[in-house]
Amino acid sequence: MISFSDEVLREIAKVFSGKRIHRHDLVNLFFCSLADTPYFINTRRFKLGFLSYLPALFLKRWGVRGRLPDPAIHESFDHMVCILGDVGKEQDTLVPVISSLRERNTKVLVVWLRASPISADTMAEIQDATVFIPSASGEMCGSLAGFLQDLGHSFSILLKGCYFLRNIGGWSTAFSQRGAWLFEQIFYLLRWERYFSNLLSKQHLQGVAIVSETAVCTQAVCHVAVEHRWPTHHFLHGMPGLLHTRSLSDDIYCFSSIERNYFLRNGWSPESVHAKGHPRQYRFSRKIQKLRTTDPNVGGIRILFASQPSIDGMGFYADEYTAIHEAVIGSAKRLGLGPQNIRVRLHPIEDDKRFLEIAGLHGLDSASDLLSKGPIEEDLAWANVVITIASTVSVEAAYSGCALIWLRFGKFHYEVREELCDEGFGLSVSSEDELHDELERLQNPEYRSTRIAEFLEAARRLSVIVPAHHDFLPDPI
Repeated sequence: MISFSDEVLREIAKVFSGKRIHRHDLVNLFFCSLADTPYFINTRRFKLGFLSYLPALFLKRWGVRGRLPDPAIHESFDHMVCILGDVGKEQDTLVPVISSLRERNTKVLVVWLRASPISADTMAEIQDATVFIPSASGEMCGSLAGFLQDLGHSFSILLKGCYFLRNIGGWSTAFSQRGAWLFEQIFYLLRWERYFSNLLSKQHLQGVAIVSETAVCTQAVCHVAVEHRWPTHHFLHGMPGLLHTRSLSDDIYCFSSIERNYFLRNGWSPESVHAKGHPRQYRFSRKIQKLRTTDPNVGGIRILFASQPSIDGMGFYADEYTAIHEAVIGSAKRLGLGPQNIRVRLHPIEDDKRFLEIAGLHGLDSASDLLSKGPIEEDLAWANVVITIASTVSVEAAYSGCALIWLRFGKFHYEVREELCDEGFGLSVSSEDELHDELERLQNPEYRSTRIAEFLEAARRLSVIVPAHHDFLPDPI
């Protein structure tokens, strides 16, 4: 499969400089997507490429025939905040932003982009804001002419991508394997843009706040905001890669000064990148403290291993995934650790069968007992040591006051991770023996307390942890 380094992507992106929407689509959807593995590419509608995808698309359109799209919102608002409703990280980020906007006596529109119910606790925190939930498949409604126009436009963008990538080795394989998936991203981006253009046609917003600009629905919001010249504020969902540096937003909010410097190196102005304490810190830390029963410095070792899936295009290959899991399992066995000492938290897209197979091959019969079954805040309230490859659980480890160990195995290289490691943000190991030795030392409460203190000091120095404040957006938003 085609694989691009950041350096190659930077050179390619120069061809499409500027903020014209179709050029941004090509950079974002082609160069970055082809260097990544779509999480849901193996769903049924993609099994036979366009032969299975197009019938599924027309069947979905047939299912909403005759339905009108949601009408324009006539009540005027000052700010809009978009939440992908069932993603806790987004709520933890944007609920404090909504609170700070309310304190300015402004009218806030919350667009809840999933059909999942809003919890009573969240509703209490965003009181006085107006919540709008788009109708199911609302982006597919509207005239047949508009649907066919977006269909044709999507194919034309796909062909442009083929043309501009024709001299790059592996492009034909990439398009043959991912063409239908890329088409879906383009098509739904156009449909959501059409949807939000209509929905927000009566608004004169002072600003828009989002978390995942990389999701097509929120990316479409940014397109509409650019058209209307509304300032957009993008709060990072995780640690950034080159994809995020192609953001359309006017301001971007990072988890650390390391990430801020990454954006500055990739052409962002100092005034547009902010690392002064990510809003998620405050709501998420309170959740952890409410659930915690034992101080991280007290008692035996309690390890949370935050696993991540192998993604070949990003350089984290299946053999490295296996080696890392073998190292964690091997270290746990050698130290005699069981479910009372270690939990394994798989990424939502990971297949637990793969982990259990690796564990079984190494004689760990009770591996299923290690798998976390609760929310991340419960795991972090229980743990006092976090192990990860490159997960944002590394940031959350600082919020929870745990020690942090990075697994720097193999050839996998993540620019932001390497700099965080080099700046003393956590410990790092490069083999099973090193991991075993470090975990053995961390079983000593005094040693663990010292490492946690050093880690938290680095977190404060790098602006991962900052003193609490309530206003997360510059004036005016």
